[in-house]
Amino acid sequence: MSRDRPAIAVSGVGVVSGHGADLEAHRAAYREGRCVLREVDRAAGYHRENSARSASLVDASCYREVLPPMKARRMSPPSRFSMVAALAALEDAGLSRDALAADHGGDVTAVVFGTSYGPSSYTERILRQILLESPQAASPMLFTESVANAPAAQVALALGCKGPNITVTQREASALVAVGQGAALIRSGRARRALVGGVEELNPLLHSILDRFGALTGSRGMARTDAADPEARPLDLRRSGFVAAEGAAVLVLERTDDLLDRAGRARALVGPMARAFDPEAPATGWGRTAPTTARRLLSEWRRQGGVEGASELAGVVAGANGSRRHDLFESGLLREVMALPSNGTAGRDPTEARVLTPKRFMGEQGVATLVGALLALEGNSGGSPSGFEVDPLICLVPSDDRVQPGKLLLSAAAAGGSCCWLGLESP
Repeated sequence: MSRDRPAIAVSGVGVVSGHGADLEAHRAAYREGRCVLREVDRAAGYHRENSARSASLVDASCYREVLPPMKARRMSPPSRFSMVAALAALEDAGLSRDALAADHGGDVTAVVFGTSYGPSSYTERILRQILLESPQAASPMLFTESVANAPAAQVALALGCKGPNITVTQREASALVAVGQGAALIRSGRARRALVGGVEELNPLLHSILDRFGALTGSRGMARTDAADPEARPLDLRRSGFVAAEGAAVLVLERTDDLLDRAGRARALVGPMARAFDPEAPATGWGRTAPTTARRLLSEWRRQGGVEGASELAGVVAGANGSRRHDLFESGLLREVMALPSNGTAGRDPTEARVLTPKRFMGEQGVATLVGALLALEGNSGGSPSGFEVDPLICLVPSDDRVQPGKLLLSAAAAGGSCCWLGLESP
């Protein structure tokens, strides 16, 4: 690749989720295909009777040694998750804070994060102060942490990152877009390296709203004898919703030349990014014109140097989460690159390309697609979904086989109409 368009490597990764803040714990969960669920606090009375009860929540005890309480109390939960993930990513990449704080001749570090909802608990708290007391009662401390770009700003301030600082809010597509934009900043010379990824927080109010929209696996008002909700079943005929989740993942991106100069290790190479928008998608729902949107994606994907078809891919990492409408729409996007019929065919072999569904073990958060792709490129095999039933309108079967070295296509279809494809490949 030429010097004006250098190859970009993922040199480090840090993850915080319901599985903890240890990458090895996420490898184990990926291999087993399991999602850690905890009961959501329902004491505030937001939830309906017999509504969804569980989510994949972060246990703060997993990062207290990394981020002591005295520092954590000045941050919202998403900022805490992001800081812990960023520190882990730096350690994984073998970089020091001093390297990020350098500013010599444009040698700066960018921070690009994506988020769907931002700091939901702090937003709720400051709105309560404004609405129940007065605008003058709003806490300045809460305000600075109630905006979506607070996590990226906190990471940049703490680590001395002096490059561009960007926060993407494109719902489920946010994290993939953030990676693509971070790579673009490096290629354009605006940054030497970048910390990219995504972060989500799930508080009881947001969880209850998703439940009332009927988006969650336990949103059907069914009677229960325990606190467990049904598992998410991406692409499955019996899917009924997604598992809400919180957490963060941060990747370190840098030019491969720089990585070689410091004898670093590449976990993956960043390929092309393609984006498209479905104008017929409702603000809170999924797209409606999959074939047209897919053709736009595929045209841009190929223009950026993406592969021509499924035969050139080691696998597809789908953003499928178990939602009936979402999975149907996203499968329509993938048909173009996988050369499947536009309406699905149950009698056709549904495994023409290896399809991975990492949101089965991490829940619905944009970073799940990134983490799942990186774990697959390491050579891990995913846990097999139990009793999978093919949906004849989708005709795709999640694969638990080990991905061979090669190129992966990561896909994300977001509520509101934004869609993104991102390429990652073996180093």
